[in-house]
Amino acid sequence: MKLLQKYRFMVQSVFIVLTCLSFLISFKFLMMIFLLSSIFLGVFFCGWICPFGTVQDIFSKIGSFFKIRKRKMPTKIHGILKYSRYLVLVLTMVLTADIIFSVMNLNPKNNFDSFLMGNAISYISLSVIIVFALISLFFERPFCNYLCFEGAKYGILSYFRLLRIKRDESSCINCKKCDKACPMNIEISTDLYVSSPQCINCMECLTQCPVNNCISYKPVKQKLGIKSIAPILLIAFTIFFTFFIGKSERGGREEKEQVSSLNTSELNVGAESYNDSTVSFEENYPDDKLIDGEYLGEGIGFRGKMTVSVVVKDSKISQVEVVSHREDRKWFNRANYYIPREIIETQSTDVDVVSGATYSSIGIINAVKDALNG
Repeated sequence: MKLLQKYRFMVQSVFIVLTCLSFLISFKFLMMIFLLSSIFLGVFFCGWICPFGTVQDIFSKIGSFFKIRKRKMPTKIHGILKYSRYLVLVLTMVLTADIIFSVMNLNPKNNFDSFLMGNAISYISLSVIIVFALISLFFERPFCNYLCFEGAKYGILSYFRLLRIKRDESSCINCKKCDKACPMNIEISTDLYVSSPQCINCMECLTQCPVNNCISYKPVKQKLGIKSIAPILLIAFTIFFTFFIGKSERGGREEKEQVSSLNTSELNVGAESYNDSTVSFEENYPDDKLIDGEYLGEGIGFRGKMTVSVVVKDSKISQVEVVSHREDRKWFNRANYYIPREIIETQSTDVDVVSGATYSSIGIINAVKDALNG
């Protein structure tokens, strides 16, 4: 069984390298595959692929190497705190965009993913990453257990998964080694199969079980009844929000307030005027390969001119950073969080604006075009 953990570490390593090198052509498409697979197979993304999950595992192993005793959250406290990540998920889904972005700014997983993709992160973001990595020396996967709303989303979708970890009650010797090995603090020894949405399919319980085939990963028949209605509705809502609402709908109310407050002079800063119904974002930089280097470009946002630095490496856009602007930070942060990532991921300026930050989005996009055309 220890060979299984070696395979798992190899898979984790491969995916963290792929993320660093930006080999993933469409990260959105890949995440959709992970979400859908969770419905049938369980949460493999968190246990096998997530870069920040891998970082926590590495620091956990470092702690073990230096003989740092691993601590477990008391059962009663864990029983309450394990719902906190679902609370964070609700905040990101239904509350205002300001809260969403405040949560994301303190999200070490998002910050770490951004860092791997070559985007600059603040000292605060780096500090958050380091703090959770250091906590992992003493506790198994602290962020995954209590704060990761992405993991919460996968967990909800995996509630009725067809394949899951199963315990053979007849051969179990009740040693509870599986409970101690579980980084998500699931009491595996008390159930016939693991139904907890916290399970990340790390297979540590299989590795540590001293009885052959006592714990296995097998198909399990799931009976649907009246009690299943609430989880089904929750899963349906999660899928609907993830695939049909998405980020572009967040902050729609704020966008209306922002647009209604505009006056003619603000819309014509620098003799440029934008209209939501007529703005076009077709590519306008040369079709030949981009030349490596750092370029500066200018665009007009909500409050006027902004300057953007674009780094081209190996003929690809590797970094987009706004170096100066006069935008209202409330709106700018919203656009600056998504637009640079989308441009780098798609290698194109033909990206959607962020609802609620339309003019800041336009400014960044046109500044990147200007830099690439220069």
